Amino acid sequence: MADSEMKRGLAQVMYRFGPESLFDYGRRGLSMKVSRWETDKVSSLDANYVAEQIATHASSFRNDDEEPWVDLTVDDVDFRRPNRVVGSLYPLTMYCQNRSCHRVVSKKEPSHFVYTNGECPECGGELRQLAFVLVHDCGNMMSINPQPCNNPNHGYDHIHLNKQNINNPLSWYFYCGKCGDFCGNMSKRCTKCHKERVYFRPIASNSVYYSQGDVLVNLPIDQRYSGDIEYGESWARILMAAHLGDLDDVVEEEGKTYEELGRMTTDERDAKRREKQIEELKEKVGAEQVEAMIESGVDLGDVFDVAEDTIKGSTREEVVEENRERVGLPSQRNIDGDADQAYSTLSHELFTYLRSTQGYEGNIDTTEGMERQPTPLSLDDLLEQEDFLESNPEAEVYPEKLQKVNIASAWVVDNLPLLNYTFGFTRDRPERSRTDLQPFPHPRGEDSTPVYVDQTPSEAVVLQ
Repeated sequence: MADSEMKRGLAQVMYRFGPESLFDYGRRGLSMKVSRWETDKVSSLDANYVAEQIATHASSFRNDDEEPWVDLTVDDVDFRRPNRVVGSLYPLTMYCQNRSCHRVVSKKEPSHFVYTNGECPECGGELRQLAFVLVHDCGNMMSINPQPCNNPNHGYDHIHLNKQNINNPLSWYFYCGKCGDFCGNMSKRCTKCHKERVYFRPIASNSVYYSQGDVLVNLPIDQRYSGDIEYGESWARILMAAHLGDLDDVVEEEGKTYEELGRMTTDERDAKRREKQIEELKEKVGAEQVEAMIESGVDLGDVFDVAEDTIKGSTREEVVEENRERVGLPSQRNIDGDADQAYSTLSHELFTYLRSTQGYEGNIDTTEGMERQPTPLSLDDLLEQEDFLESNPEAEVYPEKLQKVNIASAWVVDNLPLLNYTFGFTRDRPERSRTDLQPFPHPRGEDSTPVYVDQTPSEAVVLQ
């Protein structure tokens, strides 16, 4: 079969055309298996939080104590975006549609069917794919292939399919058309875990492939500072302070974003202050005199009037300490729990809420990679627009109705960056506790675990 293309949306590809899945190629009347994805690397996401969510999901599967899921961290994950799906013919067993023939043709490689021209080698009838596969809850999928005839002179050359009971495919079997020798049936031992029981499934059955993934809001963190942010309690408390309004002056007067504050240490600020003070002193009294005094160990502050606020700026240590005095967290009240995961979840939710309701507090035009920021509009601002009320007169009663259900505020958010991600697949059963989670093969053969993502923005309504 010559190469051919079909177009599908990215969301559909993520969950129906994942690596190792089967799909119906309608134009040709054939089924195919996704052999690989061609992808691009993705970096503009909250990788730590997503990796933690994947580890949490993985813990509910039967094989959570196996690689790569055990002790999974962000260093083990490679985030990628699919841009092209490559599939090949599967399963590789076909039979003649002529009822008086049913000759079977089975190949090891899809390309080998090119030489058949889709025709039965015995009667010239049209070949049809055997529309069933064998799957197991360990994640394995097998093609149903005949075994060779015991007569070495016959081998695979004369194998036919017995479909006498056409309504019961499980009763079908292969046999040699020359000597009648039995050549296999519709069952097989699992070739991966070697258990006897595998499950006979139609290709179109949902149980052949279950994509495992999730959707979450993925607000980008400024990559200029993300590597220096002290995640965990520090980042969580900075965002708590912002939520409580304690950073309003810092944001307005100092022009700092949450990311800038999250990476600014007291030592770094004081060092910058010192550098600035020395520069100003050199301009006043001369560089040689100041350098000589520094070399002799003189405290410049004892000699010159050096302003402490030469370099303005709050630091993360100061904000965290003030917030600790104001807010006591559950882990500080001796309540059991995974503190690191709790801080991560809290940070993600607060960061999402703040940016989704207040917008980006920095200058987006000067910040590379921050275009995917949400654009919120409060309900109060929306109701002040005459054209909106003219086209939506019922909106006047929205505030009253929201108050009745204890909703204090609402925002209409445009360009909300969602992250649709898939990290593996299962087969045969939907219940996680009864199946093994399979990782995707890495498109470049690397040791890391690929996670495929779609960052298409959406619209949302945020309620408080």
